[in-house]
Amino acid sequence: MSKGLRSLTVRLCSHGGSSAGIRSLVNGENSNLWESFQKSMPPAANGQSQPSLNIEWKNGSHPMIKATYGTGIEKTACVKNLPITRIIGQLEHFRDHGGSRRVAHHGSFTKTSVPSLQGAWTPARK
Repeated sequence: MSKGLRSLTVRLCSHGGSSAGIRSLVNGENSNLWESFQKSMPPAANGQSQPSLNIEWKNGSHPMIKATYGTGIEKTACVKNLPITRIIGQLEHFRDHGGSRRVAHHGSFTKTSVPSLQGAWTPARK
């Protein structure tokens, strides 16, 4: 199973003001940007299917983008009231992301002969 992008779903409202930016991207005056994004989706490789790009119309809700990866991880982003450049940036981020979880690495632990945060215990300290 591929770890890359499996599907990208764009959910938007047909009349809400918060969906105006993404609505103009999908079927408005900026639809050429949407078509160029569709063409930039990664091709199918090694017998894997090409990622699907879905548009879901849901009235009465804020617009969002949901990416599903081959690892089973889903990532979402709210794109309400965002300009088209930020929406395209979010779509490209999800397209280029590998689908792994972010892991925080805080470095290695310090090895010491006195494992205490406040110093060694003495009988004077009670």
